[in-house]
Amino acid sequence: MTRLILRRILVSLAVLWLVTLFVFIATLLLPGDPARAILGQQATPERISALHEQLNLNDPV
Repeated sequence: MTRLILRRILVSLAVLWLVTLFVFIATLLLPGDPARAILGQQATPERISALHEQLNLNDPV
């Protein structure tokens, strides 16, 4: 019984890791700019740049 529980826990951790990896990669591949989506279409380039800095969107992955 203990073996079954440990196996289920390990499988669950592997699935959780794979789902997390998939979501991370999917968000990187989505088109568009998160800062522009947050601020809307009327945002100025200065505000977009400031939000990029605040959210660390200028840093590489």
